[in-house]
Amino acid sequence: MASALNIVQAKNGGNVLIGGYFKGNINFGNGNTLTDNAMVNGNPANRAFIAKYGLCNNTPQPQINAANTGFCEGDSLLLSVASPDPAYSYLWSRSPHDTTTSIYVKESGTYSVFAIDSTGECYGKSQEIWITNAPLPDTTVTVQNNILTATENAQGTTYQWIDCENNNTPISGATAQTFEPAQNGEYAVVVTSENGCSDTSSCHAINTLSIQNNPLLDKQIILYPNPTSDKINVQTDLDIAEVYLLDLQGKQLQTSNSKEVDLSKLSSGIYLIKVKLKNNEVWTRKVIKN
Repeated sequence: MASALNIVQAKNGGNVLIGGYFKGNINFGNGNTLTDNAMVNGNPANRAFIAKYGLCNNTPQPQINAANTGFCEGDSLLLSVASPDPAYSYLWSRSPHDTTTSIYVKESGTYSVFAIDSTGECYGKSQEIWITNAPLPDTTVTVQNNILTATENAQGTTYQWIDCENNNTPISGATAQTFEPAQNGEYAVVVTSENGCSDTSSCHAINTLSIQNNPLLDKQIILYPNPTSDKINVQTDLDIAEVYLLDLQGKQLQTSNSKEVDLSKLSSGIYLIKVKLKNNEVWTRKVIKN
């Protein structure tokens, strides 16, 4: 009578080792029988054994290639056998146990691959790789008093607010957890967690802000070209005191008494041009920098 305790693969060579115990005798097949009739207190004694199955000292141990050991929720990660040998077939350790030389991983877990010879009896096992599937950050946004606030995530999370009405252009300087637009429009936030996983919120409309321009000034002041890739011109016959360039948070970036404003060194995004006249009237318009 025999009982197998464990079946494991030898680390070097791909052999199968069988360990267990028996009483009286054990038949391994092919005429290989082990007998021990020792008695203890009148009862057959338990005898431990270790048996090697197969002669597989030349079975290669494959290696797994992976760009990294983690991926973001909704994505996948490619694992492949490094320099696969056409003389061997391959079997991946996790369900559905693919037999290809590469797989796309979509779940967390430990992965390894077996190289199996043509007999199906000898094999080598690769290293084990622990793969993690990181969750996406929370992109919930609340709106109160025309201020947008992204939900606080873990330490190391970054935020970038974007203009949904301008092809999701990142808004220069808008990288805080909260954002207060200077113009009506639709805005969203791209949240990136400390592990590099990014997700974008839905767009939120702000429509209760207004730039209080004198309607007559709208007919007397023109900005061109808008959008622009470098300079923008203020065309008017009115007496200009100063021209200001602001970001959407109202931060002053440039000031000049010229009718030409240079945006060439600024990042792409949305800015404000504020024209102050010598009679102290103020006119403001949004400008897009390509």
